[in-house]
Amino acid sequence: MKNKLNPSLTCSRARGLTLIEVVAAIAILGTLLVGVVLAKSRLTRQSGAAQDTMQAVRLSDSLLANWWSQPEGVPVGSAGVLSESDALRWQTRVIDNAGIAEFGARVVRYEVFQDQKKLSRGDEDLGPLLVIDLVVPDPEVETREEEALQKEQEDARRNEGGGASDA
Repeated sequence: MKNKLNPSLTCSRARGLTLIEVVAAIAILGTLLVGVVLAKSRLTRQSGAAQDTMQAVRLSDSLLANWWSQPEGVPVGSAGVLSESDALRWQTRVIDNAGIAEFGARVVRYEVFQDQKKLSRGDEDLGPLLVIDLVVPDPEVETREEEALQKEQEDARRNEGGGASDA
C-alpha cells in the first residue's frame, strides 16, 4: 500500500541506472573504442606502405626510362639506391624462362626493396615493394645472329667473286 500512496519511490528507481548497467555500458563503449583505435592504426600503416610503394613506382619509372634510352640497356645482376630516396634500393637479376629464350630474349627481374636500416621499429620486411619483369634482347643471341649474318655476307661475297672469275 505504501507504494501506491507514495509514487516517488517507484519513479526514482525507474529513472536511475544500476551499477551493473553502468559497467556494461562502459565495457561496450571501451570495446568500440579499441576497435576504432585498431582500425585507425591499420589504416595509418597501410597508408604509409601505399605511399612508399607509390614513391618506388615513380622513381623506378624514371630509372627504367633512363635505362631504355641508353644503348647499354638494363644492367643485369646489378644493384643500387634509387635517387631521391636513401631508403629504397633496387636490384636486377635474370629469371630463367625457356619460352622467352626461344625468341632470343631473356627476362630480367627488377625489384625494389626498403632498406632494412631505414625501417622503423616494429616494421618487418615483407619482401620487395615493387617487382617488374622486363623482357630484353639476349646479348648472346644477338652476338650469334650478328656473327651468322656476317658469315653469310662473307660467303655471298666469295660466291659472287668466285662466280665472276669462272666466267
